[in-house]
Amino acid sequence: MKKSGVCPKCQGTDIKINSLGSLNNMTAGNFYRCKSCGFTEIWSDKTPQRDIKILLWVAAALVLITVAYLGFTLIEIPSV
Repeated sequence: MKKSGVCPKCQGTDIKINSLGSLNNMTAGNFYRCKSCGFTEIWSDKTPQRDIKILLWVAAALVLITVAYLGFTLIEIPSV
């Protein structure tokens, strides 16, 4: 149904696409349900792997920024 847009069970064309998972489908993918007969296909996406890599890079950058900030704020400057 994902590619053809036609239900293999009843040949209906009224297909509804729903998402599974959290964080914009990063964990499970999508399911395609025929509104006429209820037949459902579940497809996982390959794009979540790219999204997870982006999230990991952002998290690493935030950790580095936090460590740098704490390093600069904890340095004591001797008064003259």
